[in-house]
Amino acid sequence: MSAEPLLIQALHDDRTLDREGRPVLELSMSRPHLPGEGVPVRRVERYYQALCKNWMAHWTGPLYRRACEGEEAALAAARPFTPWKAAFTWSVTHADEQVLSLCWEAVEEGDGPRRVCRRYDVWSRKDGRPLTLADVLPQRKGWRAQVRRRVARQLEELADRTPEEVLPRWRAGLGRALRAGRFYLTPEGPVLLLPPGSVRPARAGWCSFPLSGENEPGL
Repeated sequence: MSAEPLLIQALHDDRTLDREGRPVLELSMSRPHLPGEGVPVRRVERYYQALCKNWMAHWTGPLYRRACEGEEAALAAARPFTPWKAAFTWSVTHADEQVLSLCWEAVEEGDGPRRVCRRYDVWSRKDGRPLTLADVLPQRKGWRAQVRRRVARQLEELADRTPEEVLPRWRAGLGRALRAGRFYLTPEGPVLLLPPGSVRPARAGWCSFPLSGENEPGL
């Protein structure tokens, strides 16, 4: 896999589910597809096959039934009904001869708040296995201390400018929230992700912290 250029395509599966001839749920699936041979390619390909199959099963099962109930309630109340929607999309954040970093997002829109599930996957092109943050930093030993120092400087700078954008106990929150799998890669280097309410107010959502510079990727 690593000896050849990376080929990644989109396989589309768009469909509309109806109830007694009336559309109730519109589905749009764009699955990342890695054509080619070899164990690394097959491992990544199987992962996304299973992932998208699970989402489609959820949409055509539980979500479809809820959409039907939503349409039935709208008809009973003489209200207009707009078909619900669900979509799976993806994008590549970085790819080279060693790694593939990909972001995927599943979105559901019905009669309540918009639901979004976003994840980042980083793969080794050598063996097709997922990588952790420790794998892409120049020094695996003590990687947590490296990352904490880098993120702490960014949060200190933010606190100096706009203190209301940083939680008072952000240092403790940083230690608890730091996970080796919460990151993605860009051409400039890795980017750490921290969940809402860990170091910044929950309204800020997921927070990203570039780790380029002193922490260049080093497989």
